[in-house]
Amino acid sequence: MPPFHDDPMREDFQKIGWALVLSQMTMTFLSLLLSLAASALLYLFSPLQSTWAWMEGWIMILSAAGGLLPMLTLCLRTGGLEGLLIRREKIWPVQVIFYFLMVLGLQMLTSIACSPIVALLESAGASFEQATTVATSYSLSWSILFYSVLAAPVIEELIYRGALLHALEPYGRWFAIGISALIFGLMHGNAVQFPVALVIGLVFGYLALKYSLKLTIVLHVLNNLSVELIGRLSAVSERLGAMLNGSLMLAGVAALFLLALSGGKPLLRDFRASKTPHTTYRQLFTTLPVAAIFLYMIAMTVSSVLL
Repeated sequence: MPPFHDDPMREDFQKIGWALVLSQMTMTFLSLLLSLAASALLYLFSPLQSTWAWMEGWIMILSAAGGLLPMLTLCLRTGGLEGLLIRREKIWPVQVIFYFLMVLGLQMLTSIACSPIVALLESAGASFEQATTVATSYSLSWSILFYSVLAAPVIEELIYRGALLHALEPYGRWFAIGISALIFGLMHGNAVQFPVALVIGLVFGYLALKYSLKLTIVLHVLNNLSVELIGRLSAVSERLGAMLNGSLMLAGVAALFLLALSGGKPLLRDFRASKTPHTTYRQLFTTLPVAAIFLYMIAMTVSSVLL
């Protein structure tokens, strides 16, 4: 990887940081504004009060779409939008199923690995109950279901594996994958979701650069759809929900085992050959807007188990 001078690097990181800051600010502002407008409407027209769940879903959709705009602007400044949906290697349907199961297996292993940390933090006074409910609950209206299964996957992939990943890629492929995954994990503002979203972000980042953004959108849709199906089935029969969840997770672990046998070593060689200098990380995390957005997201994530 060719060396980069500090000033152009810092300038690039400032553009990325401000785009992330504006994205979060836009989503927060639109969510607040639209929620206030909806509350006023329901107050003035009381017969509409039963439609709040429907309105809430559209508030989430519009807020997320608004947050996408600054990141698309970043794309225009760093080479245009046409590069986001380029297909690299061909992907077969059986591979899509394999990667979907692999993601499920990684989620299970990540949750198991984090269990001792969760127990330790709970013994110190943290409460993961509300964060767990938010992370595992299913949608209560069709508009929220539409957001969860379709709108959120498309928008989040365009932001994190599209605009952000490609803006960071010139400084190292694995650097871009790692930083975009870290921001994706923290973006959820949920300590229970963070480790799982971080791992998913790493996998999706790698697959987006190896195959295409279209693949990660499909995998994201399938992942969120499985959460919805398991949640709804568990509400009807906890036993059936647990059986479906367990079956999918075991299939996922089997997929991981096959991956380790077939592609583990080439992946490690690629990682070792694509290292990014430590100065690049220092430049990134000492850039004001980047530091600000990380501190904000970390605070939101930590507060999810303290409040």
